[in-house]
This record gives sequence, C-alpha cells and structure tokens, in this order.
Amino acid sequence: MTSFTSAKLCFLPYCLVIFLFVSSPNWVAFSSATSTSHTEAESLLKWKASFFPNQALNNLTWYDLPTHNINATNSSSTNPKPRTSPCTWTGVSCNAVGSVSKLNLSTCGIQGTLHEFSFLSFPNLEYLDLSLNRLFDAIPPQISNLSKLHYLHLSQNQFSGRIPPEIGLLRNLKFLHLSWNNLLGEIPKEIGNLKSLVYLALSYNNLSGVIPPNIGNLINLNNLYMGKNQLSGLIPKEIGNLKSLVDLGLYYNSLSGLIPPNIGNLINLKTLYLYSNQLSGLIPKEIGNLKSLVDLELSYNNLSGVIPPNIGNLINLNTLYLHHNQLSGLIPREIGNLKSLVDLELCSNNLSGLIPPNIGNLINLNTLYLYSNQLSGLIPKEIGNLKSLVNLSLSYNNLSDVIPPNIGNLINLNNLYLNDNQLSGLIPKEIGNLKSLVNLDLSNNSLSGLIPPNIGNLIKLNTLYLSNNNLSGLIPPNIGNLINLNTLYLYSNQISGLIPKEIGNLKSLVDLELSSNQLNGSIPASFSNLSNLEILFLRDNQLSGSIPQELENLKNLILLVLDTNQLSGYLPRNICQGGKLTNLSVHTNYFTGPIPKSLKNCKGLFRVRLDQNQLTSNISEDFGVYPNLDFMDMSHNNLYGEISHNWGQCPNLETLRMAGNNLIGSIPPEIGNATKIHVLDLSSNHLVGLIPREFRKLSSLVELMLNGNKLSGCIPSEFGSLNDLEYLDLSTNKFNESIPSILGDLLKLHYLNLSNNKLAQAIPFKLGKLGQLNYMDLSHNSLEGKIPSEMGSMQSLVTLDLSHNNLSGSIPSSFEEMRGLSYVDISYNHLEGPLPNISAFREAPPERLKGNKGFAKKEEASRY
Repeated sequence: MTSFTSAKLCFLPYCLVIFLFVSSPNWVAFSSATSTSHTEAESLLKWKASFFPNQALNNLTWYDLPTHNINATNSSSTNPKPRTSPCTWTGVSCNAVGSVSKLNLSTCGIQGTLHEFSFLSFPNLEYLDLSLNRLFDAIPPQISNLSKLHYLHLSQNQFSGRIPPEIGLLRNLKFLHLSWNNLLGEIPKEIGNLKSLVYLALSYNNLSGVIPPNIGNLINLNNLYMGKNQLSGLIPKEIGNLKSLVDLGLYYNSLSGLIPPNIGNLINLKTLYLYSNQLSGLIPKEIGNLKSLVDLELSYNNLSGVIPPNIGNLINLNTLYLHHNQLSGLIPREIGNLKSLVDLELCSNNLSGLIPPNIGNLINLNTLYLYSNQLSGLIPKEIGNLKSLVNLSLSYNNLSDVIPPNIGNLINLNNLYLNDNQLSGLIPKEIGNLKSLVNLDLSNNSLSGLIPPNIGNLIKLNTLYLSNNNLSGLIPPNIGNLINLNTLYLYSNQISGLIPKEIGNLKSLVDLELSSNQLNGSIPASFSNLSNLEILFLRDNQLSGSIPQELENLKNLILLVLDTNQLSGYLPRNICQGGKLTNLSVHTNYFTGPIPKSLKNCKGLFRVRLDQNQLTSNISEDFGVYPNLDFMDMSHNNLYGEISHNWGQCPNLETLRMAGNNLIGSIPPEIGNATKIHVLDLSSNHLVGLIPREFRKLSSLVELMLNGNKLSGCIPSEFGSLNDLEYLDLSTNKFNESIPSILGDLLKLHYLNLSNNKLAQAIPFKLGKLGQLNYMDLSHNSLEGKIPSEMGSMQSLVTLDLSHNNLSGSIPSSFEEMRGLSYVDISYNHLEGPLPNISAFREAPPERLKGNKGFAKKEEASRY
C-alpha cells in the first residue's frame, strides 16, 4: 500500500468526511469490519455521490487510524472499496458495537437532496443534524425507518413540499426542528403521536391550515415554535394541556378568534408570542396566572376591551407588548407592580384616561411607548424616576399642561417623543441635562416661550423637532453646537430675529426647515458650509436681501423652498450645480434678473415655482427637457420671448403656468405632446395666431386659460375631445366665427368665459347640456338670434353674462327653472318681452338690463 499524500483535517467541526482522495486506486481494508458498518459506509458514500460539487466539499478530507501495514497493496483490485467502518469519520459517531448512532453534518455546505439517503441502512441512528446546508426537495416518507431517532434537526435548508405524515412514527423523537425551509401544506395530525417530544420548531415555512388539536397530546413539550407561516383558524384549546411548555411562538400567522382562556394553565410558560395575527376579543384574565412569564407579546392583532388588571401578577415580566390592537379603557395601575419590566409598549390602541403615576415604580424600564392612544391629563412627574429609560414616546395623545421639569433626570434617554399632544408652557431648561439624547420631538403642541439656550448641550442629537408650536424669541446661537444634527425643524412658530450664522456649523445637517416664522434679515452665507444639506425650507418669513451666491456650493440640495419672503436680487446662476435639485420654490419675492442658467440642464426637476417676482429673461432658450417635471409656474414676472417647443417633451408635466408675462409668438403645436397636462395657463401675454389643433391630444386637461392674448381664428372643434375639461377661459382675444356646438359635450365644465372676442351667429342650443356649469360669460361679442330655451336646463348656473351682443327676441320662460342663478347681465342686446320671475332678474339693477328694446313686468306666480 502507498501512503496517503493529501489527507487534511475537516475545516468545519462536526462535518462528515465523505470525500477521500488517495494516490493509489486501492482502498485500505479493515480486518474487523462488520456487515452493518460496511453497509452504513457504502450508504454514506452513495449519498455523498449525489451532492452537487462545490468548494466546501472539495476541502473535506479524513484521517483514519492505521490498523495494518499501510504499504500493503492489493493489485488485483481495480475499483476502490469503502473503508468498512465510518466510526472515525468527522461528524459520525457510533455505538458500542460499531454501528452509526449519530450524524452531525451541520454547516457542511451540502447541496443536494435526501432521495439517495438510505434510511433503512441506519437502524441504530439516534441523532441526525443536517441543519444550515442547502438541502432541497421533499423530506422522504422513508425517514420513518429511523425508528430509534430522538433528535432530528433539518432547519435552515431549502426543503419543500409537505411534512410527511410518516414522521409521526418516530415515537422516540424528543427534538424536531424543521424551521427556515420552504415546507407547505398542513401540519400533519400524526405529529400529535410524538408524545416524547420536548422541542418542536416549524417556524419560517409556508405551512397553512389549522393547528391540529391533537398537538395537545405532546404533554412533555417545553418549546413550541410555529411562527412565520400561513396558519389560520383558532388557537386550539387543547394547547392548554401542554403544562410543561416554557416557550410558545405562534407569531406572524393568520390565526383568528379568541385567545383560549385555558392558556392560563401553562404555568411554566416564560415566553408567549402571539403577535401579528388576527386574534380578537378580550385578553383573557387567566393570563394573569402565568407567573413565570418573562416575555408577553400580543401586538398587531384585533384585541379589544380593557387590559386585565391581574396582568399585574406577572412580576417576572421583562417585556410586555400589547401595541397595535383596539384595547380601550384605562392603563391599569397594577401595571406599576411589574418592577422587572424592561420594555413596555401599549402604543396604537384606544387607551384613555391618565398615565398612572405608579408607572414611576418601573425603575428597570428601558423603553416606554404609549403613543397613538387617547391618553389625557398631565405627564406624571413620577416619570422622572425612570432613570434607566432609553426610549420614551407619549406622542399622538391628548396630554396637556407642562412638560415636567424632572424629565431632566432621565440622563440615559436616547429618544424622547412628546409630539402631537396639547402640551403648553415652556420647554423646561432641564431638558438640557439629557446629554445622551439622539432624537427629540416636541412638535405639534402649544409650547410657548423661548427655545432654551442649553439645548445646545445635547451634542449627540440627530433630530430636533420643535415645529408647530407657539415658540417665540430668537434661535439660540449655541444651537450651532449640535454638530451631529441631521434634521432641524423649527417651522410654524413665532420665532423672530436673525437666523444665527452658527447654524453653518451643523455640517451633518441634511434637512433644515425654518418656514412660517417671523425671521428677518438675510440668509447667512455660512449656510454654504452645510455640504450634506438636501432640504432647505425658509418660506413664509420676512427674510430680505439676496440669496448668498455661496449656496451654489450645496451640491446635494434636492428641495429649496424660499417663497413668500422679501428676498431680492438675482437667483444664483448655478443653483443646480450638483444636478440633484428636484423642487425649487422662490415665488412671491422680489427677485430680478434672468432665470438661472443651470436650470436648463437640471434634469431631475419635479416642481418649480418662480411666479410673482420681477424676473426678466428671454425664456425661449432658458428651459430644457425634464423627464420628471410635474409642475412649472413662472407666472407674473417680466419674462419675454417665445414659448419653447421643449415643453411638449416633458412627458410627466401636469401643470404649466406662464400667465402675466410678455410672451410673444404663437403657441407651439408640440405642446400637444405633453398629454398629461391638467392645467395650462398662458393668459395675459401677447400670444398670436391660432390655437393648435394638436390640443385635441390633451385629453387630461382640466383647466385651460388662454385669455388676455391676441389669439385669432375659430375656436377649434377639436376641443370636443377634452372630456375632462372643467375650466375654460378664452376671453379677451380675437376669436371669430361661431361658438362650436361641440362645447356642449364638455359635461364637466363649470366655468366658461368666451367674452371680449368677435364671436358671431347664434348661441348653440347644445350649451344647455352643461348641467354642471356655474359661470358663463359670452359678453362683448357679436352673437345674434334668440337665446336658446335649452339653456333653462343649466340648473347649476350661478352667473350668466350675455351683455353687449346682438341677441333678440324674448328671454325663454324655461329660465324660471334656473333656481341657482344669482347674477345676470343681459344689457345692450335687442331683447324684449317679460322677464323671468326669479330673483336674479327681479333683483337685477337697471344697468344689467338696459340697452334692450324693453321688458314688461310679468305677474308673479301664486307660489311666490
């Protein structure tokens, strides 16, 4: 025999050495191999041969104890034979007679199936651990042949299919772990036959159906885990028989109905996880019997009623999660008995009344979440006793009065959320003691007074939310000490004075919002140091001066909102230098000069408001193509030039407003390609020419304003395709010919103004179909003929102006049905005859009726 040339130890503990590399084609023979061990060895090697090759298997080797002359050879053998005993193989253990009793192949990188595993070949196997591999396909029913098995661990593989009912024949099984696979179907009722089971884990699979009631037969069970499946139906009452149970996990399923009261029989239970199901009804009072309970989690269900007071009996409880249910009533004062409690979460329920003062007894409490309830009254001062507290959230309640000063005792606090209550008074200066604080939210209350200067001590703060209060005075300069601050919200207060230049020290700042205050002075140039800033809101203040050109250096800026101030000067030329800007709002200021050059190539723009300034620029070439642009408003400036055809290449554009400028030329037909436009306002410019027929493609159009231009030609019949149109103003142009009857098909129209044009011929009777119209002005045209009687059907009409036309004949009697009409002007026509007997005509002043042939008074109807 030649010696081994490449044997190595297994690099993973407990792995079976299946791969044997030898330099000779001959196998070493064992002189004392039994028939059973020979069969077992052959079976293991056959199973190994079915594995998918991978690097982990290539590195597995095996040492064997030499039992004979290793230089002997058997030249007559042409095929290698397995060693007759696998007992020394890593991961294999044998009993006293040399038969395999234990296989531990966990974490060996095995990829394959159990189809080639010969279960019949291992009559003495008691322990099988194949966990943390990549085994797949079904668990074969032949696994029932392992009659002596007491430990079976197949978790964290990729097994699929059903759990074989034959598993119920393994009567000696004490440990069964099938979690973290892809098993599906129902849990076989035969599992109830495994009366020796101590540990059963089926979690993190796709099991469905009900939990079999005969699971109650497993009276020796300590651990039962069935979480993260698709189990449904009731929790079987038989689960109350499992009096040895220590851990019960049925979380993340679709279990419904009540929590069975006899769950109170499980007096040894330490962990009860029923969260994330559809359980309903009351929390059974019997849960108070579970005095060994350490962790109780019933959250994310539909539980209702009160929290049972005898929950205060669970004196060993560390964790109590009842959040995200429909619990109501008071927080029981008995909860103050739970002095071992570390984590208490009752949030997102309908709890009411006061926070019980004896919550201050829970001195080991690390987390207290009572947010999103209907709690009222004061924050109890006893909360200051909870010196181990790291997380405190009382937000979204109806708590009132002041924040207790002794909240400053909570020196380990990382997170403090008191937002969305009715708290008033000052922010206590003691809050400056909370030097471990990372997140502080006091927003949406009625807090008043100054921001305490010692808030600058909280140098670990990431977020500071003080918005939507009544805070006044200055922003304290030492807020600039908060160098870890990521988000600062001070908006919607009454803060005044200058923005402190020290804010420029906050180089970690991503989101800064100071809007809706009374801040004045200029924007500090030190803002240019905020290199991580993405969001800057300064809107609705009294800021003046120009925008510092240094703001161009904020290359991460996404939202810049400076509107409704008194800012002036030029907009920074390279405001989109970083290319990330999506929202720019500078409207209602006094900005002058050109549109910033960098906006042309700012492809990420989504919403832009430049309106109500004094910008002067030729916009013919100022704007590019914006694939994400939704809203553009440059109205009421001094812009000039022609409308660019590029707007038609903005596929997501919904609002385009250019009103009140000095634009010339015609409307580009390409605008018809922007088919998502809802609002188009080009009014009050100097536009000429025809309305492009391509407007027929704007089928999403809701509002169209072209009034106050010099447009001419006919109103295109293509308007008939604008079925969503609600607002149409073409007034004060030079349109001629007739009103197209197709306008009567725009049934959603509620505003129609065609006044001050050169429209002629009769009013189309089809306009009477506009049942939702409440404003119609056809005045100052050359309309003639009779007023169509069909207009009496316009029941929603409030305002009607037909003045300064050539209409003749009498006013139709059908107008008496127009009960909602409150304003009418028919002056300067050739009308005559009786006036309709409705208040709009009866109460119309003479100037709205004059200039006609004369009207006779009609006798009032008896109903008046």
